[in-house]
Amino acid sequence: MTTGQRIAAKRKELGLSQEALGEQLGVSRQSIYKWESDTSLPEVEKLVALSRLFHVPVGWLLGVEEESGELGEGQIQVMEELLRRCQAEAEARQRDRLEEQVEALVTARLAEAAPPKKRWWERRSRMGLYVVAALVVYLCVSRMFQRLDDLQLRCDGLSNSLGEVTYSVDRQIGAITGRVESILKSQNSLTADYSAELVSLDPAANTATFSLRVVPKTYTSDLLVYFQADSGGAPVEIPVTEDAERTYAQEITCPLSDSITLSAVFVTGEISQIQLLESYTGLYSATLPRANIDLSLRLHWQDSLPEDPLTFHWDTLYVTTQPNTNTESLYGRVVIQPAEKAEMKIGLFVNQELVEWFTPCEKPKNFDGFSGQAFYMISDLTLHLQEGDVITLAAWMKDVYGRTFVQPGIPDVTPIDGTLEYVQCSSYGMSEDPADWGL
Repeated sequence: MTTGQRIAAKRKELGLSQEALGEQLGVSRQSIYKWESDTSLPEVEKLVALSRLFHVPVGWLLGVEEESGELGEGQIQVMEELLRRCQAEAEARQRDRLEEQVEALVTARLAEAAPPKKRWWERRSRMGLYVVAALVVYLCVSRMFQRLDDLQLRCDGLSNSLGEVTYSVDRQIGAITGRVESILKSQNSLTADYSAELVSLDPAANTATFSLRVVPKTYTSDLLVYFQADSGGAPVEIPVTEDAERTYAQEITCPLSDSITLSAVFVTGEISQIQLLESYTGLYSATLPRANIDLSLRLHWQDSLPEDPLTFHWDTLYVTTQPNTNTESLYGRVVIQPAEKAEMKIGLFVNQELVEWFTPCEKPKNFDGFSGQAFYMISDLTLHLQEGDVITLAAWMKDVYGRTFVQPGIPDVTPIDGTLEYVQCSSYGMSEDPADWGL
């Protein structure tokens, strides 16, 4: 499970939109989208803020392995100071470029100025001043280049130090994660120890299998233990027998979904108690094929027709797609490779209702590059909209197992004052159920 998938899962658990999460963190909605799509990683302070907001360790967000060590507040301050210094270095380089531009402008102005006719000794005196000025400029430029070299060396040193601090932080985050898990286990009121691990996924059968193990904290001769898996439908429950060490271990298989909760049920006489062991999010989605859809549709570049501020027309509208090669994910020891795509259609939707399907076409002559991508087009398209309507690009897909879903595109656009503007609340959180799209 990637860092982006963990952030998206926790955001949805809190019922937050990308925009709302961005407001709490002081970042834009586009930054949240880039984190959740694994295009970029949050900065250190944002990771800390996310961990506090989601009530999870930073190590869980990063998915790091357990190691020893301890993360100190001082090291984080050192890391922040290093980042500030790198920013100061970037500002110094910007000033350098401005000085070069000023110097070039002064030189050009001097070259354009026509010198008045002077007597020969006056001309010689003026020439001497030019020579002196040129020497001064040369010395200043030489000093600037020398300072630039020194700054470059310092920046390289800071980069190396930052790399060492980052490595140390990563190791210590893993250690903190391990200690937190140990504390949670020790505070568990019903078990002395437990574990839950994903064993395998079967997209063809639409099932997930887990290995569960518990050691009851309080043991009685009439104790009965059941493992339970709840994936949204009727919970799957199986009885478990103890081994010689009074440990209850068993594999359990349940329907595959994006929200699976694993629990242990302890029954003594007429008293039944349930203990949460683990919860998994996004497993079903991780097995679905994905496609990279080029969203540069120029939808928001289009102005409305002069006679109607809510009517927009395109002679030709293009979109490109290519397989998403970066969708493999890791859940514990299980590597999940999405199923292959069997069919795909790209559609233009208004308020999640289909307007028109794009038609496959050849690459236009004015499109350079775009190797390995498929092109689609809509010709002579006119949209008659209302205020508040939302235009969304989405891909309908079927995988080799016959499962169908809709992959919404980002960003959406809406008419505002005769132009199409980005929608504040993105379609990233929309349902992927084709029935919700009228398909």
